[in-house]
Amino acid sequence: MSLKLSNNATSLLANTINNLSTSVVITSGDEGNFPTLGIGDWCPITLTDGAGNLEIMRCTARAGVTLTVVRGQEGTTAKNFVAGTTRVDGTLTAAALLALDLTAFTGKLPVAMGGTNASTPMEAFDNLSTISTPMASANIVDLAAATGVYVVVTGNVGITGFGTEQAGARRKVKFTGTPLLTHNATSLILITGANIQVEANDMAELESLGAGNWQMLSYDRASGKPVFGALGVTVDNEIVRADGVAGAAQGSGVTIGDDKVIAGATGLKLESTDAGATSGPNVELYRNSATPADADLLSDLMWYANITPTVKTLVAGMRAILLSATTGATLLEWRTNVASAVARRMALGAGLFMNGALGGDKGVDTINAGGFFLNGLPTSAKMLAGLKVEVLSATQVQVTAAGGLSVTADITVAGLNGLDTGAEAANTWPNVWLIWNGTTAAALLSLSATAPTMPATYTQKLRVGAVRNDAAANLLRTIQYGDRVQIINGTNPASPIAMKSGGSVGSVWEAVAWANFVPPTAGVILGWLQGGVGDGGKVFVAPNPNFSTSFANNAPVGNGNSGITGSNIFTNSQFEFCLETANFYYLSNAGGGSVYLHGWKDNL
Repeated sequence: MSLKLSNNATSLLANTINNLSTSVVITSGDEGNFPTLGIGDWCPITLTDGAGNLEIMRCTARAGVTLTVVRGQEGTTAKNFVAGTTRVDGTLTAAALLALDLTAFTGKLPVAMGGTNASTPMEAFDNLSTISTPMASANIVDLAAATGVYVVVTGNVGITGFGTEQAGARRKVKFTGTPLLTHNATSLILITGANIQVEANDMAELESLGAGNWQMLSYDRASGKPVFGALGVTVDNEIVRADGVAGAAQGSGVTIGDDKVIAGATGLKLESTDAGATSGPNVELYRNSATPADADLLSDLMWYANITPTVKTLVAGMRAILLSATTGATLLEWRTNVASAVARRMALGAGLFMNGALGGDKGVDTINAGGFFLNGLPTSAKMLAGLKVEVLSATQVQVTAAGGLSVTADITVAGLNGLDTGAEAANTWPNVWLIWNGTTAAALLSLSATAPTMPATYTQKLRVGAVRNDAAANLLRTIQYGDRVQIINGTNPASPIAMKSGGSVGSVWEAVAWANFVPPTAGVILGWLQGGVGDGGKVFVAPNPNFSTSFANNAPVGNGNSGITGSNIFTNSQFEFCLETANFYYLSNAGGGSVYLHGWKDNL
């Protein structure tokens, strides 16, 4: 694409244009002032009016007095211009100057005019390597304002940046004072990757990355000492170590004091190559925190061994955890490698805690004590002395036990002492869990009977029952002792819950699903059979349909009237049997027959 220019290309706008117009019409007779453009040619034009509006355009074609233009060039924006008073000039713009080919120019352009005032490369380099007026140290030393590429920085004020300069620009800097250079991984990248404490007459070379960011390319101390950054000159007794990647010396953050105390170490490795060693040195581990908090990790002790035959492998460990920063209560965990996985197998705190019985509970003093203790209580709910689970209201469940344990969960609360995850849902069976974080017991409701979502810091759990959230999203009032649950009639429900009522074919068992009456974790259903039966009437209930439907060989529970002419017998019979399938079975040929829910036994 070629630039075309012509002398005295000027005219007035013949037609008014807006900021979306793509053509400009000039005054008739002036078209000869503007260059003729071929395919790929262009020329710059500038429109100005009496109001001070100005816009640079690129003219890409001319057909008589009509110029085809590209609007808003070289930092200007498209504007509206009025015919008759707007000038249209073919001016030489910055973009046009850049497009000019000046390679044939052989004169010496002075530095003040953008040249080097030299005719050889070395002479040009020397002429451009000028010394700046000294600049005072400050938080930001603006090297873009320097009057030369060699800058002397005076003073001792700490420096965090060097201002905004075009990317690629370089500066040589000499320091006459002792400022601290602060490393920043974005805005001031120092060669040490850490702060540098400057000494008088040190030298540095810096390159701008643009947008106010700089990278140090080199740093030379006047004393000839290697560069350690600030740690190398301010920390007494610090252990200096080598950077294994770059090979440079660096501070370790660890000091050995004159009293032989090691400070600053976050880990300590003691290694012995003596195959017959039977003991090691005594070690004091002190977590000297000014702000200790509950659940702080105090220390990890880790044992490694060579496996098959020289692979270093973690095989065991001990972990100390500060449970209470107020009382100093702690938990000490034993961790071992089983099936290539190192995990906690046992912990000692207020009691002994086991992570599940392997191959069944072997009992005390055997290879597994079978479970852990919750505030001194065994984890098996059936062994939890004085266990009581009671629905107090439409939203709250309380769990109490011997030893003063009392916690309450609210199904409208999210997380701890509430619902573990998601929103409350009607017609569900929330499971009731006791949970523990090593210090405090709490309650949790969850639709999962095996894996509730645990709140932060809580690691131990014990399912103690299940409750019913009815169709109106209100908890069914129940009371539970041990594994036996009983419905409390009067509030919710207002009256006994009928699982089945009325007559059916008197010789056929009818399946009744129990899923909406007892939880999936129930093993036994509790209820009563009510019958108001006349001559030959009968009402039976059974765990399966394999029982006789006659009076001669009755089902496990039944009411009937066989042979008392003209009578009507009204009886109630309680029943309790194991749930064998998803249904129990009902048979009645009497309209007054019903089977009611009394409760269940949870399979804890």
